[in-house]
Amino acid sequence: MRRRSRLDILNKQIASPDTSDSDRAAAQAEVQAKEQDFAKKTSDVANLLVTAKEGEISPADQEVALSALAVGSSKLTTTEARTTAKTAITGATAKTTNVGLQNRLGQIGATFG
Repeated sequence: MRRRSRLDILNKQIASPDTSDSDRAAAQAEVQAKEQDFAKKTSDVANLLVTAKEGEISPADQEVALSALAVGSSKLTTTEARTTAKTAITGATAKTTNVGLQNRLGQIGATFG
């Protein structure tokens, strides 16, 4: 939640006509770095979900992780972060034979177009 709040603040700063060019550039760089970090963590989480043995992750915990991936991924704004997350989701989807998990990951991946 704290990261989302920071990103919201940065995006408001970027959009504000009162923000100087140098402050806007700094805010854009920070947004890009934070989004890329999230996109890389998307790969870690997705791979953990698809490589876990049956029973290692409860269905409730799996749902929480998938929901977090869906919400976080849908809010990515930079092309680099969106590409990284899409590649991670697509790669993870191909690694599992669990049809339910494939469908959920596919839904998340579809948000990238």
